[in-house]
Amino acid sequence: MRCLLCLAAIFPFMVAGALAGTLTPGLEAAYRAADEQAKLPVLISLTRQANLDAVRSQFLSSVSEQDGLRHAALLEALQSVSRQSQDEINNSMQILQRNGMVEDLEFFWIANLLKANVSRAGAELIANFEAVEEVGLDEEINLLEPEESVPSEAKMVSSEHALQLMNAREIWVAGVTGTGTTVAVVGTPFPSSHSAFADRMTGAEGLLASSFCGQSTAILLGAAVGCDRQKGDTVGVAPDARWRLLPLACGQTHKVSDILRAVQLSQVGDYLSVPDVIVQAWSAGDSCSVGLPAKSWSAFRNLEELGSILIWSAGDNGLLGRNTVPLPAANVEDKQTFFSVGAVSADGRSIRQTSSRGPSPCDRRSIKPELTAIGEGRSAGESGFVTTQGSLLATGYVAGALALMRQVNPTISPFEAKNALKLSAKDLGVEGEDNDFGFGLLDINAAVELAASSSETGTISGTVKYGGERIGGARVYLVGASGSYTVPSNSEGQFRFTQIPAEREFALYVARFGYKDFAAPDSVKTSKQKEFSVGVDLERGIADDAEVDRGFVFGVPEDNATGGIWTRAVPVGSSENGNQVQVSEDATAYGSFCFVTGNGGSVAEPAAANDVDGGKTTLRSPIFRLDNLADSKLRFKYAYSNDRGQQKGGDFFRVQISNDGGETWVNLIQTSMSSDGWREASFVIEDFVTPTEQMVIQFVAEDNAPPSLVEAAVDDIFIDGKPDAPEPPKNLSLTPAENGVNLTWNKSEGASSYKLYLSGQAGHVFAPENYFTTVKDTFLYVPYDQIPYDQFYFQVTAVK
Repeated sequence: MRCLLCLAAIFPFMVAGALAGTLTPGLEAAYRAADEQAKLPVLISLTRQANLDAVRSQFLSSVSEQDGLRHAALLEALQSVSRQSQDEINNSMQILQRNGMVEDLEFFWIANLLKANVSRAGAELIANFEAVEEVGLDEEINLLEPEESVPSEAKMVSSEHALQLMNAREIWVAGVTGTGTTVAVVGTPFPSSHSAFADRMTGAEGLLASSFCGQSTAILLGAAVGCDRQKGDTVGVAPDARWRLLPLACGQTHKVSDILRAVQLSQVGDYLSVPDVIVQAWSAGDSCSVGLPAKSWSAFRNLEELGSILIWSAGDNGLLGRNTVPLPAANVEDKQTFFSVGAVSADGRSIRQTSSRGPSPCDRRSIKPELTAIGEGRSAGESGFVTTQGSLLATGYVAGALALMRQVNPTISPFEAKNALKLSAKDLGVEGEDNDFGFGLLDINAAVELAASSSETGTISGTVKYGGERIGGARVYLVGASGSYTVPSNSEGQFRFTQIPAEREFALYVARFGYKDFAAPDSVKTSKQKEFSVGVDLERGIADDAEVDRGFVFGVPEDNATGGIWTRAVPVGSSENGNQVQVSEDATAYGSFCFVTGNGGSVAEPAAANDVDGGKTTLRSPIFRLDNLADSKLRFKYAYSNDRGQQKGGDFFRVQISNDGGETWVNLIQTSMSSDGWREASFVIEDFVTPTEQMVIQFVAEDNAPPSLVEAAVDDIFIDGKPDAPEPPKNLSLTPAENGVNLTWNKSEGASSYKLYLSGQAGHVFAPENYFTTVKDTFLYVPYDQIPYDQFYFQVTAVK
């Protein structure tokens, strides 16, 4: 203890009384399980962050000649921040090193991180440095392996059949074969003299290996750029692209820091060797681990800021059910960076049973993977060629398509390129994005054509409001002849669609539980390289027939079910010995979708394949308000099966309501009895809780040991009542006049007058201290001398 006190006294930038940073829960657990003096591998995230937005704003032009300058400026910004942090912390780390608490120091600049082996006492001291944000475990990683791989000697006819099905030949005929682009793979080495890759390697890393173990690496790269020029065989999408290995050593245990080192090196040196595409196939820790520092993932966002497009394999854990996409591919904080690829069968029509499926285990809601490609065919092996299966092959195909897209449009951003992949995909499975196929099957020709025309696009943005309140969590849909698009509104109610085909008209739809669906047919028009802004004013109304996503959450942190997680889908029925377990149709007249626990791929699958297992799973609504609705009544339809298996009738189905945002719950239904198909239920809400503006409802299904066959479904959720206040006025507009401003708004049904509020702060208008005046008309002139702000905001409310 005396030694620790002495050490603490010589660190001038420690914060007294509290930790500046923290240890991650995963690192805490690892230290508890280790010997007291053990040094564990850690990643330390530092507080300084590069302001890449400021750097990027200096390079607004999309002229390709500026790409190298932009890359150099962003690179210097990242490295400069790292150097500053090293200056702040290095002396203190050296002291800890001399005292035996730290070893193997290494700084990273791709994200402002420090890698070291550190004792528990050392980690606690480091967390107390002002320059430190978080200390976490440097997680071990697992390189994903091909599902199946056997040597292949057969001569092909010009190109792999899968490439023809995904329309590669059409774009090759146009002369687009990847010339001038580079695809890199993070993985173990294979001989650089391989006939599928000869004479096209860039970067020297592949020449440094003394041993080879890179079957998976070769499969990924072969599907992307493989071409045996002597035999005339093409196994890759971009046969003229260069390739680069970002190597991990054979025969060693790898950690996240090894990945960071590999991808960081890809960005230095000759700019022409910087990869256009970096493809990765690895997993870290347990699903959605809490071991790594959160800022570790920013390294991959920074890679895309630097211009490289990242693509990830979704893995081949599909036989374990849903929620099987591993980290990093399962990351939901930045889905576009962690864009993952699943695998379909050789005919390009059905999902491979082994392909990992969503939703993401991190939030049990976000759809994964983003895209699929054919996962059966021929690729390069460590030596020679192999016939292989799985998501590695599929991911390589998508990486090759991205290389072609960069050839036809060198300035296309990672965001735009991935958006083009989604928009051009061939929809499979249920309509729209789903947790089997994502946005659908890769269409190489369509994706490249869309990338080539990306300059002929515009942007549509807007804000979703109810009165003056900004509404987050709404699903915003843009529908037109050229395709449909969807994004959620953020916590500020804002949404943004980019790379939308220009000079087209679109219908705008907005759906969010707690409000009526908003529809504006043919109301939005895009313009080339311009942004069109639209306002969305919602109306009160609570209904969800599950036909579109209105924000329900599939799974909450307290859940522990291992299978049968709630989802929104067209139900695929199941039965046991001729008796129905899961419903085969939704409950809505002329509808298709409902909420179900799990969902099979075929009625031929056994009932136990997709039912609830291992604990409970929860379907939870967004927060909604009922304080403005009198005599409110909830009604819904549900189906529940619990009369098959070892513990017949031993588990419960619960419907619960909360009026405090989910802090406490009251049961509306708690039953262990099967419903024998759809059943309707209704409740007067005031009989259970006092209506507030923090209402939530949830549906909970469980299967505890011993296991039984448990399935549930919910549909047609409605809340009726009598409005006790008029709807907020819509379309408030302000027109400057010579000595003031004119305000106008639409009349609200049932309103006798209108209160106006004035503030100099955008997010703080509707408040008692900002009350301005009350009027009976739907217009008002306000002189400038009555407005005490240089920048000001009005809000109007209706009075009954």
